[in-house]
Amino acid sequence: MSNRVLYILCLIFALPYGSYAQVPTDSIVAYWPFNGNALDESGNNHNGAVYGPVLDKDRFSNDSSAFSFDGIDDYIEIGDTLLSADDSLQEYTLSAWIKTTGNSGVILSQYSYSSTLPSNRFLFMVRNGYIDYFKGGNSLFSQNTVNDGNWHHVAAVKSNTGLVTVYIDGVSDATGTDTISFWGTNTVIGSGINSGSPFSGVIDDIRIYKRALSMSEVNLLFNEVVGIEKSFVASGLRIYPNPTTNKIIVKGIPSELQQLKIYTITGQEVTLLSSQSSLQNDKIEIDLSGLSSGVYFIKTKSATSRVVKQDSF
Repeated sequence: MSNRVLYILCLIFALPYGSYAQVPTDSIVAYWPFNGNALDESGNNHNGAVYGPVLDKDRFSNDSSAFSFDGIDDYIEIGDTLLSADDSLQEYTLSAWIKTTGNSGVILSQYSYSSTLPSNRFLFMVRNGYIDYFKGGNSLFSQNTVNDGNWHHVAAVKSNTGLVTVYIDGVSDATGTDTISFWGTNTVIGSGINSGSPFSGVIDDIRIYKRALSMSEVNLLFNEVVGIEKSFVASGLRIYPNPTTNKIIVKGIPSELQQLKIYTITGQEVTLLSSQSSLQNDKIEIDLSGLSSGVYFIKTKSATSRVVKQDSF
């Protein structure tokens, strides 16, 4: 097992099973969950104007819960400058979930090319498969690629010393230095004005904070399940035992259980043999013994919850 995979598993099992920690909200500037629209749900009213992207499924396969970008001319313009053009050592954190269908494209930007002030251009993007934190003509590239067609959580954290850390799926992947301010133009999702790098794929759950999140806070974003368990309980559903080393029982309304699916934490659907599950009236028993240890999401017709699969000892 690689050190990277081992590290992720350690972080997952460090989370409490009974009550899940909340994602950070302190000093949040904007949050776009794309729940059927591009409204900012941070309370700061940085709502987006949609130019081309269409609503798509999110990493939990929920309809109309993310935006798909065509890689040609789609973008969402915020209409505000959310990253300060005045303070070169401001703290901030950028966070997003992405699923690529191409090798390059902008996730978030403050970029409007000017031949007289090129040093302030900023792009947080995928470039040739790697995450690129680009400012003023300088790139900080991730060590690992994300252009595999799977969901990935990506983040960039800048401290007040100028240290920048790029995270992929909750793990620190690259570090560098940035001591220049931003170009004072509108923040854009999925492209950079005149950048020539439109995003191809799906983007979801974008957050901007005006402080540097800690590593543990970035991991809360990666492992985010806010609201998921509540919707499961509200739908009259239960999962037990959870955690499990072998089988689980999902109990609830039969119509909910007939469309049950299982996903990994990065949104990949798990295929189980029909013999591994059986529906009996208001409950279904599922054999998870063949799955690797980790966190999985159980999705019924209208709700989603988390189950933790442990190794048997």
